[in-house]
Amino acid sequence: MNSDLGLRYNGYMRKTARELPAFNAEEVDQLRGLEVARRAVDIAEELQATDIVLLDLGDLSSFTDYFVICSATSDRHLQAIADELQRKLKEDGVLPLFVEGTVESGWVVLDYSDVIVHLFTAEQREYYRLEQVWQKAVPVVRIQ
Repeated sequence: MNSDLGLRYNGYMRKTARELPAFNAEEVDQLRGLEVARRAVDIAEELQATDIVLLDLGDLSSFTDYFVICSATSDRHLQAIADELQRKLKEDGVLPLFVEGTVESGWVVLDYSDVIVHLFTAEQREYYRLEQVWQKAVPVVRIQ
């Protein structure tokens, strides 16, 4: 992306790179991760995902900084959310490292390195209870 252009995320104009204060590489990664996580939350909310949670795992995990967890109301809804998240984040220049799971399994995982998005059917979310497994994580956003 051209650093002279403002970056638009969900209707909010972000400052250009020249207007941002200086950060070290680790801080930039953390900011990027949070930005991607919040973008994923916004997309999931637009698609009417339910019980959306953004957890900060930064101090608890060595493999990622954030989890976005949300539920879909049906298999078709789950597929639509997974497809649209990938499409819109790709438009923003963010590609997943891995996509795991299937709609039929009720759990799809989109791994963006700093952010891992977990998409569940209600039954699978209840079964796996990721929020309980990661109960020490700091909730950043919860949309019910």
